Amino acid sequence: MATLTRSARWMLQKLIVQQQHVQCRSLLTSSRSLARDVQTYKTEQQLQSKAAEHFTEVTRLREANKLSFEIAVEMYIAKESVYRRGHVEFLYSALSKMKDFKVVNDLATYKKLLEIFPPEKMIPNSSWQVELMHYPRQQQCAIDLMEQMEDNGVIPDHEFGSILKKIFGPDAHAFRKYRRMMYWLPKFKNANPYPVPRELPEDPCLLAVLALKRMVIDKENVIDVWKVESLLLSAMSDVKSIPDTLVDLFDWQGYDSEERGDLMPEWSMHQQEDGTIMAMCITGSASKDSLVTWVRYLQRRNPMLEHIPVVFKLRTPDAELQPVQEMRTDLSQT
Repeated sequence: MATLTRSARWMLQKLIVQQQHVQCRSLLTSSRSLARDVQTYKTEQQLQSKAAEHFTEVTRLREANKLSFEIAVEMYIAKESVYRRGHVEFLYSALSKMKDFKVVNDLATYKKLLEIFPPEKMIPNSSWQVELMHYPRQQQCAIDLMEQMEDNGVIPDHEFGSILKKIFGPDAHAFRKYRRMMYWLPKFKNANPYPVPRELPEDPCLLAVLALKRMVIDKENVIDVWKVESLLLSAMSDVKSIPDTLVDLFDWQGYDSEERGDLMPEWSMHQQEDGTIMAMCITGSASKDSLVTWVRYLQRRNPMLEHIPVVFKLRTPDAELQPVQEMRTDLSQT
């Protein structure tokens, strides 16, 4: 019994020592990998700061525009024409500088950035290399470049795909991203029937015209701009696009032979849940006087408004706390 106890104790001590060696070895390995990660991060930061010097040097001599951006790219390509050292860091630095040079929406500039990748050196040679993402940092950089294009509404073309194919091959993850963009982005581009310009104008009149075009549904509406004491914009539907059942709404005398279908007016785009919308306006003062002026201008095109009672519903800035104030106005006496 004593011998067995002594051997068991010896085996236990051996296991403890082996476990301590394994823990020390794992700690040493993790510390070395951490040191390598820190060194890699420092190297990447140094390369990115070095890459940013090209753009800083160009902006000292020239204005920050598309030509200056291309000059900075050409400076890097001429300097690293053989090995292209630090090309991933340069690309990330260039992507971050595109907004400053006002080329973030330019497709030709993104094609220029693809020329930084060394061609025909990163094409996978087997299915294993394809699935394991051959040259992962370079492919991820290209994917990030295309994601920036997607965020800014830039759609690639076939030339962009040809350049990408020469760099990574037709089966790489980066080329798969390109094919998905070519399928979906043209569909999303034409999905909005009321597009808004990428850069909005600063003129309040032009902004109001854009807002009216977005709010009105009828494509045949006419937008007028009147400059009185304050700005007044109006969007009014053409009388031809309004059903007769709505135009003669106030002169209706009944039918000779009423049937179920005759009593149901024809549904049109002007009929919404809260009422029938014939015209809309944007005013500079949002007061009752501006609304009266607007209705008077509408009477020039549609004289029937002179015989229709008008109710103004005015909302205060704290409309959620106070009820809507209604005011009936007889335009023939004002």
